[in-house]
Amino acid sequence: MRITENVNSGWGGGLLGLYSGKIKNFAIATLGVATFALLVGLLADSIRPTSADDSGDVQVAARVSSGSISLTLDNSGPCSGFDYVNNILTIDTMSGSISSGCFTALVSTTGDYGYTLSLAGPASGNLIDSGSGAIYAKSGSLIAPAIFDPTTTGGEWGFAIPGGQIRGHTFGFDSSYSILGFNNKVNTALYASVPTTATPISTTDVANPITDDIYNIYVAVATGPAMATGTYGGTITISAVANMFIPPPPTLTAIAPTSGTVAGGTSVAITGTNFMVDTNSIVDAVSIGAYACQSINVISNTTLTCTTAAGSIGAQDVTVDTEGGTATLTNGFTYTAAGIVAGADIQTVNAANCPTSRTRVIDARDGNSYWVRRINGTGTGGTDLCWMETNLAYRGGGINTHGDVTPAITAGTLSAGFLNPANTASGQVCFGNNASMNTHQQGCFWESTASNITTGGSSPSTSTDGGVTNPQYGLLYNWCAAMNGQAAACQTGAATQPNQNVNGGAGALHNICPLGWRLPTGEPTTGEFTLLNNTINGGLTNSPAGLFTASSLMYSGLFSSASFLNMGTNGYYWSSTVSAATGARNLSFVSSDVNPANAGIKGIGLAVRCVSP
Repeated sequence: MRITENVNSGWGGGLLGLYSGKIKNFAIATLGVATFALLVGLLADSIRPTSADDSGDVQVAARVSSGSISLTLDNSGPCSGFDYVNNILTIDTMSGSISSGCFTALVSTTGDYGYTLSLAGPASGNLIDSGSGAIYAKSGSLIAPAIFDPTTTGGEWGFAIPGGQIRGHTFGFDSSYSILGFNNKVNTALYASVPTTATPISTTDVANPITDDIYNIYVAVATGPAMATGTYGGTITISAVANMFIPPPPTLTAIAPTSGTVAGGTSVAITGTNFMVDTNSIVDAVSIGAYACQSINVISNTTLTCTTAAGSIGAQDVTVDTEGGTATLTNGFTYTAAGIVAGADIQTVNAANCPTSRTRVIDARDGNSYWVRRINGTGTGGTDLCWMETNLAYRGGGINTHGDVTPAITAGTLSAGFLNPANTASGQVCFGNNASMNTHQQGCFWESTASNITTGGSSPSTSTDGGVTNPQYGLLYNWCAAMNGQAAACQTGAATQPNQNVNGGAGALHNICPLGWRLPTGEPTTGEFTLLNNTINGGLTNSPAGLFTASSLMYSGLFSSASFLNMGTNGYYWSSTVSAATGARNLSFVSSDVNPANAGIKGIGLAVRCVSP
């Protein structure tokens, strides 16, 4: 028999390196038809040991070492006829007989998880005469002890194990066995044929560690009287592979904290199981949604920490990948808007960075201060909106830091009567008369003695009773002013919907709100005032209590017919939605009624709260 090695392994007379397999090419030569002698020779090709750093040959889980492995052939025990220096095994047999020879494989490993030894014959299972091309058949069927018979006209060959089992079997015998002869055929539980490279046989040993496990590998041949003289060759493959350790899959229990800003940088602790093997981390990656967690530190088998990457607003799955598998904590972490520092310009705030707790910001146009807060699910289609939680008090004009200054609005200030007596005359544009069509053709606002406008770093009112105590009503605007003088908002004779978009800077100012803000929509059922009422007031239509406690909406009343009316008992807030040629939708409420889509006259003065999507 002739033996070579595959490209991943070397073998020969001494201890070999790290590798996954050996291939033996062998030849069976018949010497003289008259004597029917059969010579089986095991001959060696050149030896190409594999270097010890050939990491592809030892299959181990990353970061979990399975140690080194070696496979050595020698002539111990009954295989003393094997010339392991030259790798030659000689079997002499007469025609009509069965004979065998063997070589011994010694397997050693320092790994923790044992190894698997595999054996296979040629890919076809047959030996072929190198001269004539004649086939020396592989062994027969599962019930074939009788077929392996030297009296047949053809020859057969196969692997034998002690006790007369022929044609391959799992390994496990050692050098204490003395071969008794292969004609006994005492065990019929045989392989259907010689194992091939496609269907090798194997055995696994899980002892730890292992030094020189001994395997005597027998090759048996049966020569028939009609077998032609020749040299028959094939390939035997022996493979020793360190067992791969597959750790148990991880589990996840909790993450703390459960939220952080979209800017990332939040340090989180994740608890679960199976993050380590012994003291070695087996964690490959940690993700929050589609964002890889940074600076992973596996503290123990049950705890790891990492730092969140920048993400997008919303709940995200927490995923831990290890060598043993993947575990997910569904919606375990929520990205929130990046924090806005108190005193920031309101023009820099939007739904993405709006804080979820009430925060004071400044309108850069005039220095007035407002509370803002993100309220989820209150935008059209269920999106999130940032809401002002203080009534607007902008008069127009001011400092144009963000390009959103509007022209000054006509004022109808009332303090012991109008400051401008001329405005008291019927038909004046800022008279605020329901019956006067002129009232909504020019933008106007009115300021009551309860406006209580807060400027600079002062904190606005946090009243929770509608402003009965600590009222802060802001300015009351007609709809033309609230919609920044848009023709569709100020015209008569047609119910045309004006532009409802956020203010986008010079040339794109659609309302009286700051840059990036707008009036809420007021459509029945789907409008944002309806969604707000659903979210913070439970959808009630018989009580505004939630509107007061959650968002400090005020009983700011209205201005109509030269009078401030219903202050302290009724609340009204403009939306951006038209209702009729002379009317627009508004949120209205009293102590026993809430209407998020009330229709009001465009010319009267109502409060304004702005939103940012």
